[in-house]
Amino acid sequence: MTNHSNFLLSSSSISNDGVVNATGDELGQIEDLMIDPVTGRVDYAVLSFGGFLGIGDKYFAVPFDQLAVDRENKRMVLDVDRERLKQAPG
Repeated sequence: MTNHSNFLLSSSSISNDGVVNATGDELGQIEDLMIDPVTGRVDYAVLSFGGFLGIGDKYFAVPFDQLAVDRENKRMVLDVDRERLKQAPG
C-alpha cells in the first residue's frame, strides 16, 4: 500500500474504486470526491456501503487522509470495521 501523497491520481481513476479494510473485508466503493474550491485540496471521499446495485446504499463522507491507496489491487483501504459501518447511520 502507498500513502496517496507520494503520487498523483486523477479523480476518474479513483471513482468506483473498491474500498476494503485492513483485513480485506469489502466496504463499498468511492462514489465521488469532495474538493475544497479555495485550496484545491480533496477533503472527503464519498463511500457507498451496503445495498445492491445502488439500491439501499448508505453514503459516508470519509476524510481523504484516512484512506490509503493499494495500487497493486487498484483499491482504497480504510481502517474501519465493516460492522461499524453497518450499524452507523449513513
